Amino acid sequence: IAPVVKIWGIAIKPLCYFNCVLGTFLMLGFFTYFRKHMGGFTAMCLAIIVSYSGILIYQKQYILSDVPNMFFILLYLIVRNNRMLRWPRLVLLMMIASFAMLIRTQSVVLLLAEALFLFSSVINEWRHQKKFPVKQLLASPSIFIIVGSSVLSLFLNNVAFYSPASAPGFYSDFIKQTLQRGVLMALKDNIGFVFQAVQSFFHYDTLGGLPAISVKLMENTGLVLAILGFILTASRRLCFDDLFFLCSCSLMLVYSVHDARFLL
Repeated sequence: IAPVVKIWGIAIKPLCYFNCVLGTFLMLGFFTYFRKHMGGFTAMCLAIIVSYSGILIYQKQYILSDVPNMFFILLYLIVRNNRMLRWPRLVLLMMIASFAMLIRTQSVVLLLAEALFLFSSVINEWRHQKKFPVKQLLASPSIFIIVGSSVLSLFLNNVAFYSPASAPGFYSDFIKQTLQRGVLMALKDNIGFVFQAVQSFFHYDTLGGLPAISVKLMENTGLVLAILGFILTASRRLCFDDLFFLCSCSLMLVYSVHDARFLL
C-alpha cells in the first residue's frame, strides 16, 4: 500500500480501490492455479466462486493485510508448481516468500512446507537407494529457497523496510500462553472457529429458506469431494501444495482463525 499512501495519503477510498485491484489479480491467479489441475471452464467457474466467497468479500471492505498476503501466497504456489526450478525461478520464489513474510509473519509456513517437502523427498530417495542421498539434499531447491528467503527477509525487515515490531517475541508469548492454557483446550476452541470460517466461505448468515438449503448442500458436497480428492492425491505422492495445505490446517488448529484464515 506504500505507493497508494504516497500519492493519495491515508484515504479509505483509494485503499479500497487498491483492494479491488488485488482482488482482480487474485481471480486471475486462482484461474492460473486451477488451470494446471483441471479444464479451462471448470477453472474459470471455480476462480469466480472463490473470488466472490464470503471471506474475500468481507476482506475487501477493510484495509487489512489478508488480501495482499493471500495474493503473494497464491503467486508462490503458481511459481512453485513446476518440476524444473532453475535459478531465475528460485530467485523469484525467494523474493515472493520474503515479501509474503514481511506482510504477515505467518507466511513462514511456506518455508515450513518446503522443509517438510525436502524431508519427504530425502526419505523417499533414502528408501529407494538404500543410502542417505547427501548430494540430493545439498542440491535440493528447497534448501536454497529456505536459506535465501530467510536471509532476504531479515535484510529487508532490518534495512530496507525496517519494522520495530518483534515477531519472535510475539510468537514466544503466544506459545507460552498456549502452553499455560493447554494445547487440547486451544484445539477444541479453534476447531469451532475453523468450521465457522469454512461456512463463511460458502455463504452469508443472511441467507434463509431454499437458498440456504442449496448452499448448505453445495458446502457439504464440496467438502466431502475436497477431502476425498486430497486423500487420493496424497496416496500417490505428496506434492508441495499438499504439504502446504497440511501445515496451514495445523496452524489453524492451534492459532486463532481470525489471524490465520488467509491460509484457507
